[in-house]
Amino acid sequence: MSIHDRDLLNLLFLAATAHQKGQQPGRDRFLVLAMHHACQRGDLETANACREIVARTAPHHLLGRHETAAEVARDEGFATLVRQLQRHCSSERAEQLASDLKFNAEEFLNDESSSVRIRAELNQLLRVMQ
Repeated sequence: MSIHDRDLLNLLFLAATAHQKGQQPGRDRFLVLAMHHACQRGDLETANACREIVARTAPHHLLGRHETAAEVARDEGFATLVRQLQRHCSSERAEQLASDLKFNAEEFLNDESSSVRIRAELNQLLRVMQ
């Protein structure tokens, strides 16, 4: 299990929860951080899905100004945005928030089929927002 796996699951869970509550700004902040972690783990499929969700509802957002997550990740402004968002919601804070909402990323990460379970959960969380 990598830290990026756990963080990505927690952040997408929080983004989906914010989406279901109609809290678009919060959802978008969690999606930006999720996109960052997806890029860090080399999961461009998930990173692009995060980018597309934000870009669809906020086309003028930094993520909407680029065609792919890889392009966004190369933008100097993206690193600054990620640092700013991480100051307000660190990995530890995201884990605590998810835990408070009865979500435990560890259950997806602690068995031999974890990569399959992680992919299934990521897809399910993304479908909630699409």
